[in-house]
Amino acid sequence: MASEAWIAADVIGTRRKLSLNFANPVDQETLLGYLYSRLVKYPHRSVRYAARLDQSLCGDGEEPGPTLASLLVAPHDSDPQIRQMLQEESESFRAVVRSSYSQAAAYVLLLIRVEWQLGDLASMLWISVETLRKRLRSCAELAGVQSSLFDGIDSIDENFSPTRRPRSMLWQGVNPMA
Repeated sequence: MASEAWIAADVIGTRRKLSLNFANPVDQETLLGYLYSRLVKYPHRSVRYAARLDQSLCGDGEEPGPTLASLLVAPHDSDPQIRQMLQEESESFRAVVRSSYSQAAAYVLLLIRVEWQLGDLASMLWISVETLRKRLRSCAELAGVQSSLFDGIDSIDENFSPTRRPRSMLWQGVNPMA
């Protein structure tokens, strides 16, 4: 209410080209009259055609559609505190992955690089998604029972690129190791 009074005083002063004197009883009555007409007498004028946040936008009444309030919801990571927590968790997760020198850690680093999209990683490695799932399963099982000799001694570079056989050798069935 106080902020409305200051705004109203500024509006009245601008119209009269003379600032309001709050000690003057005539100016006080002018200000109170303006506030009464704006806030009490005609308050519905400004909100007559406003949309309610908790009602459907359709307005037909038969089928409830999305409400304006549900459309205005921000994603959970737009909150700075949540974003900071996610970043800290990501850094601690990367530290755990970096401490392991295993094939599973290499796959996790590659998955982070492709934003956890198995299809993208499979196409990057030139294998099917099902083959990638089998490899991930076997790596996870192996990492659970057998630690690497290099754990804590060496780490996998986050920017490493996996080696691949050329496609021509894959199609011809040529074994480059032979």
